Amino acid sequence: QLALDGLASEIERMESLPVKELSQVFHSIMTNHLEILDSRDPSTWSRFWKDRPTVVGIDTEGNSMTPPVLVQISTRDYCILETPNTKHGLSKDLDRLLKDDSITKVFCDNFSHKDKKSLGLGMQPKNGHATAGTENNDKHMTHGNHHVSYTTPPLVDLESLMQQYLGPVKVARGLGKIVALTMPELQVRIAKPRKGQGNMKARFANISRFALIEQGKAPPLKGLRDLPRVQQEYAALDAWCTLAVYERLEQEYSQSTKQHD
Repeated sequence: QLALDGLASEIERMESLPVKELSQVFHSIMTNHLEILDSRDPSTWSRFWKDRPTVVGIDTEGNSMTPPVLVQISTRDYCILETPNTKHGLSKDLDRLLKDDSITKVFCDNFSHKDKKSLGLGMQPKNGHATAGTENNDKHMTHGNHHVSYTTPPLVDLESLMQQYLGPVKVARGLGKIVALTMPELQVRIAKPRKGQGNMKARFANISRFALIEQGKAPPLKGLRDLPRVQQEYAALDAWCTLAVYERLEQEYSQSTKQHD
């Protein structure tokens, strides 16, 4: 009770903040500043490798299957969307990126690590050889259960970093809450879309489509052209926000962490 009394003013302040979706908070960035590129366009990966970034944000849709329905890879300036081939899997360039230890791959996965697993990352070692992403994270991992942490490049997970910086939680914080926590200047509470709430219904439909595809109740995507622009933006935003949060955490916490170590 003492704790609640002491936090009363902060609780009141937080509850008074407007509730918005990520798409509302970052609408101007998505419509005016972030390019969306097709992974199947040869010029896309030529641009990527020519100006090789040191870190990218990665997200997936329909990740209960391997490969997932959609993969989003975001840099500061553009986001690559890939619709994996159901027979041949990921493109050669995406596979090359996932295996490149010089590029940090940032995820915001829940404790089941479905994004990484759907891409073949962070899996339990086989025959004594760890799969991509586990070599530099062994000191953080406990194979065979969900107590797996990714806080060291080349694979980093925002949920793991938030536990390291702010303490453990029983339920994953989720990207929206992590954005709000790391970017307090936004002055919002970020909520997930809910069915039937005005314009949120459209975004719920976006989510449902990817789920229906992975469940075999809708045809797989033949290419990025199968996704309307609004669905492309919805998908790209999570990967872009993942990268933006990581860069903020690096800026705010990396120095204090180094001093602590």
